[in-house]
Formats: sequence, C-alpha cells, structure tokens
Amino acid sequence: SAPNTVPTFVTNLPSEPVVNTFPNPTSDFVSIQFKMDQKETVLIEILDMNGKLVKALYKDVVKQGGNELRFSLLPLESGIYFVKISTETKIISTEKIIKN
Repeated sequence: SAPNTVPTFVTNLPSEPVVNTFPNPTSDFVSIQFKMDQKETVLIEILDMNGKLVKALYKDVVKQGGNELRFSLLPLESGIYFVKISTETKIISTEKIIKN
C-alpha cells in the first residue's frame, strides 16, 4: 500500500505548517523544523504506536516563521514513535520517527 503522504499542493499553501524531522531513523538527537503562521504556544510530544503519551518534550511559545528544536531520544527504547506538534486549538503535525 502507498505510504501516508500529504499531497504537495497542500504543503505549498503559505498557511500550512511544514514540518521536517531529521535524522530519521536516529539513535540519539532529533531536530524538528516547522513553520508557524503566528507566534503561539506549541506542545511537542512523543507518542507510541498506540498513540499513548511517552514523553512531553516541549511546551512554550515559538516565533512566527521557521523554528527548529533539538531533542535527545536516548532514554527511549528502540522502536517506532510519533512526534506530535500541536497548539491549543489544532494538531499541526504527527510525524513518524524511528529510534534505533
């Protein structure tokens, strides 16, 4: 089956946040780059395959435009996780990440 991909015409709209998570797979650090329409509080969480919260990484105000945050996944067991980025009103992105 085809992987879950977002059609490119959606991500090219200026109002749509673009998220880049790298390196992926990773054994330790992961960088999360994303764009915001406005300055607001974001919550970044690591979820397991069942959508259960594993770790809350970040909750703070980020600036309008491009942001990059870096986190260590070293304490996590190897496996597949999801990085969920959300605000108080919406989910911006849920990115799959593989921890070696």
